[in-house]
Formats: sequence, C-alpha cells, structure tokens
Amino acid sequence: SCRNLREYIFSGNYDVDDTISFLDQLLRWMFAHVYCRRIGSASEKWTLQKHINRVLNRLTECCEKSEALRKLIEAQSIVINGKEYTNVRDLYAKIRESNEFIKRVNPKDLVMIHGDLHFQNILLSNETDTGFILVDPRGEHEGSDVFYDMGKLFHSIHGKYDFIHSDQFRLSIDYVKGIPHAEYSFTNEYMVKVYDKIYVRFLDCISEYEYFRMDSDWMMKCLWAEASHFCSVMTFHIGKSSTPDRAELLYLRGVELINEFYEKYLDRSAKQRSGPYIIAGGKSTF
Repeated sequence: SCRNLREYIFSGNYDVDDTISFLDQLLRWMFAHVYCRRIGSASEKWTLQKHINRVLNRLTECCEKSEALRKLIEAQSIVINGKEYTNVRDLYAKIRESNEFIKRVNPKDLVMIHGDLHFQNILLSNETDTGFILVDPRGEHEGSDVFYDMGKLFHSIHGKYDFIHSDQFRLSIDYVKGIPHAEYSFTNEYMVKVYDKIYVRFLDCISEYEYFRMDSDWMMKCLWAEASHFCSVMTFHIGKSSTPDRAELLYLRGVELINEFYEKYLDRSAKQRSGPYIIAGGKSTF
C-alpha cells in the first residue's frame, strides 16, 4: 500500500537528503507535464479573488461555524507566544488596497496545477513509472498559478502544517480583557528541526529552476500563497478533531505568517526602519 510523503519523513524512512531528492524529482515532473500546460491569461483581479477575497470569505464562514474561531477572528489583536499581532482581517483589508502589491503578485498566465499539493496528497509508489501518485487534485479547469502549488509545499515544510494536521502540538488560549493570549509548541521537537533543514535545502533546490530564476519575486510569491492558504484553511478542520484546537492553531499560524509577510514586504514604516529595501527572491531562512 502507498504511504504519503509526510509519513515517510515522520517514520524516518526519508531523511533530509531523500526528501529533497524526491521533491526535486516531483517538481521536474510537474514542470514537464503539468505546469507547461497554459490555459489562459489571468485577469487583473485574479489575486484579489483567489487569495484576498477567499481569505475574507472564509473568515466569515468560520465565524458562523465555530464560536471558538469567531472569538479569535473578531479580536482586536492577538498575542501569540508573548508577541502581539495585528489580526488577519485587518491586514487583508490593508493588502486589498495595495494595488501595487496586487499587480506585482498577479500571475500573467494561468496554467494547469494540482491545487492542493501538500505532503499528505503525495503518495509514494513503486507501482508507477514516476514513483509517486498525486491524489485529491482540485481540478483547476480555468487554470491557476504555479505559486499557488508552491504555497502548499511551503505550508507543509515552512508553516508546519504537517504537525498541526497530525495533532503534534500543545495549545492554550486565555482571554485578557477580550484579547486572546495563545501559547503553543510542537511536541516533536526533533522532527521540527528536520523540517527546518528540509526548508533551507528546498529553497536552495527551487532557486536553481529557471522558472524561479527568471522571477525576482519568487520568494515573495511563495510566502504570500503560503500565508493565504493558512488564513483560509481552518474551515476544513472545524469538527475534525476532538477539540477545536487544530482549527484554532491553523488560524494562529496564519496570523503569524501574514504578519511576518506584511512586515517583510508591505510595511513601509518597517522598511524605513531597516534602511534600503529590495523585494527579491533568494535563499532565506525566513
């Protein structure tokens, strides 16, 4: 029977080298057989509809489905592991007004993609020519953006989605004068370090691909898609675990990631504090 990539890593069957070798093989196949299939041109509103409005609509949906999530989503701000963050809805409202940013991340061409390319949907198999099977494709008939898929890989590796989805975490949330104070940690500290190493190596790997080398904004686009995936995925996890914790932590990771992203790429005051600022791709341990 097939096992997914996450299981191979967690079980120790794949180390960092094995994982990077496999991901390189996977991406070479995707560029040769999937991402090369152009479907059409993207409208100027593609990013607005596919990322920004998706997040804002999902936040409303989550508020209606879960009281625990509603309290987090509607809070004025959120404190996570001792650091205060702007809440997601407020940041996406600001991003929606940034025409320059939206134009910068908007794809020119829409191509065929998988649509949900995280590690659980990548099965390893000796029974196929490729050595893997991709399951649960979204079927983006109108085409989508390669960076949408990259964001899914990032949210497995960098965002630590795999640890949240498999409930390998501790989480506590207390409210102080209406402000949520959340503390969380991942319980498998050794494997977190493995994933951190995979992330650094993965950046080195994809930075060698011509598709990314030709786009100086590739890192920004990957992190933008990752943050947007996290800020909209909670709705699919409500009621899927014995407590609301999993959906709540997915949201909290979204809060962290979109704040980090906003400060890095959009916050003009932060740029002024840090001196000259250049948006560019490249190696990073962000």
